[in-house]
Formats: sequence, structure tokens, C-alpha cells
Amino acid sequence: MSHSLESDTKPGSEKFPALFRLNKKYQYDLVFSRPLLKKRVGPILLRAGPNQVNFARIGIIVAKRHFTHAVQRNAIKRRVREEFRIACNSLPSVDIVLQIFTFQSEEKFNHSLTQALSELKAAVAPDGNTIPVGIRSEKSG
Repeated sequence: MSHSLESDTKPGSEKFPALFRLNKKYQYDLVFSRPLLKKRVGPILLRAGPNQVNFARIGIIVAKRHFTHAVQRNAIKRRVREEFRIACNSLPSVDIVLQIFTFQSEEKFNHSLTQALSELKAAVAPDGNTIPVGIRSEKSG
């Protein structure tokens, strides 16, 4: 069963369905414990792990430590969800956790976000289970 954001939302709807989100702690824990990919792209740490569904899902971590105002955190999450919504049909079937550390400018952030999702597409096979030869997780320091 394949899902797409377009088929799961009403025309003109801005709602991001819960089906495409990581909602529970154990879902995040699975990605953290069994990452297929771990990569730092600018202010974003991308982790991707296997899932049991046939579409990509996303979890977003924006720490209060780095962004003290909820308005800032929510704006960043909205931007990430929008980028995911645009790219989701071309992403492999994996659970994705994006951890955001800093926000220097809208342009730099958008570039890093687009680059992170592009690297995910290149690094993880479409079935979401394997990584092509030559691609390895990078340890963050």
C-alpha cells in the first residue's frame, strides 16, 4: 500500500497527516538505535532508519536549548514539513529524524535542508533497506 501526501489530504488543505510523522518515542528510538544513515549537513543532523511502511516518515527535533522561543521552533518545524511534503514521493521508505542545531539565515537553512534530503535519496536505496556500496554513516564529533 503506497501513500502520498496529495492523496491523503484534501485539495487546498495545509494539514500534514499524522501518518507521515514519527509520533511516539519508540519510533525515534528505533531510528537512533539502528540508523542506515547518519550525516551532518550544516546545522542539520540527519538520521534515517528502516521502517515497516512503504513510505517515508519524518520526525523533527528542535531543542529549546538552541531556540528559546516556541515561535522560532514552530517556524523551523513548518519549514521542514513543507520541504518534506515536496520531496516525500521521491524519498526512500525510511523513518527520518532531522535534528536542528542552529539557524543562521533562511537561505542557508533552506540550502542545508534541501542538501540533506538529496543526500538521503542518494545514500539509501529505494526499498529503504540497504545503502549502496561506498556510502557509510558519518560519525558526528
